[in-house]
Amino acid sequence: MTRCLVFSACCLTALLAAAAENDALRAKQQAQEKARAMAGELISAVLDIQLRQLEENGLASLPIYRDIASMKEHIGALTKDVRAVDYSMRVLDRVA
Repeated sequence: MTRCLVFSACCLTALLAAAAENDALRAKQQAQEKARAMAGELISAVLDIQLRQLEENGLASLPIYRDIASMKEHIGALTKDVRAVDYSMRVLDRVA
């Protein structure tokens, strides 16, 4: 009976530790996602400012304007690609 209680206590401790580890990992992943979203918003805002300044100075016909506009269009795709790589890495970590 005592052995059964000790074994049960060990199993419970292991389960609680695993749950705490999963919670910590989930929190870290959420923090990374939030940081990534904020970085994307910041980059987009900076590019908007640059485009507006070029327009205000009558320089919208320059190639740099088109380059910056293209960069702004592709920010969303880039963040999606990064999320896909992160997800793949998490899956591989769980398998390993």
